[in-house]
Amino acid sequence: MNRQGLLMTVRLDAIRHHLANDNERMREALRLIADVCDGQPGNDLTRYVARIARSALVSAVPENEALRNPAQPTEGEPA
Repeated sequence: MNRQGLLMTVRLDAIRHHLANDNERMREALRLIADVCDGQPGNDLTRYVARIARSALVSAVPENEALRNPAQPTEGEPA
């Protein structure tokens, strides 16, 4: 692998790591929003916000562990 390819690989790994952390933080924030809004007294706006946060969590694609740790073989690849 030449220098350019190595730099691109390092950069892609850094981006992958950054996005995995961003996704984790986003899921935590959505859980917190839903919990805070559910704890509020009968307010249409907070119930609406809680419903949006919960639906975002439910519809979110599950985390792909292969993207977090690309060194591990994925399904169908030899170990």
